[in-house]
Amino acid sequence: NNPSLLDQIDLYSILRDVLRNLWVIVLGAIAVGLIVNYIARTEFHNTYSTAATFVVTSKTGGNYSYNNLQAASTMAESYSNILGSNLLKKKVCQDLGISSFNAKTSSKVIPGTNLMTLNVTSSTPRMAYMTIRSIMRTINSLTIYVSDNMVMEVLQEPQVPTKPDSTVSVTRQTRRAFLIAAAVATAG
Repeated sequence: NNPSLLDQIDLYSILRDVLRNLWVIVLGAIAVGLIVNYIARTEFHNTYSTAATFVVTSKTGGNYSYNNLQAASTMAESYSNILGSNLLKKKVCQDLGISSFNAKTSSKVIPGTNLMTLNVTSSTPRMAYMTIRSIMRTINSLTIYVSDNMVMEVLQEPQVPTKPDSTVSVTRQTRRAFLIAAAVATAG
């Protein structure tokens, strides 16, 4: 006649020990929560992105034959290379009156078309929007290095980003760390 494991556990003693040491559990959980809060606030930064779509066409226009589309697609790829150039970044810094280019840019040519999208990501919505607008103003002065016959026109204007690209909820991370630390301390 072996007693069961449940019969051997004295729940009253366990509860009494937990309540007696509740202040240690709470202080430890608060400490862990504060550490996670600090790390989340210093390591994770929201980013904001905005995009514009361009159509690359021939200045002579009018004739949208396959050859013209092929040439425009090739030119769109060349424009894409300009968008990543250091010269463009330098001109944008001068235009905005900033010392360094801290935004991240990417461009993509839609295959088989003469359409190109430009995406700019920065630490604030305002800086993302100002940077893409500056690029749009500045790119025209650099297109002479690509072709005199092609022109890049805005098809879709950029918008000021209203939401971050991805959010890390510092409050939620802090609460989660607090609860896990409290559970571990109570179980230990």
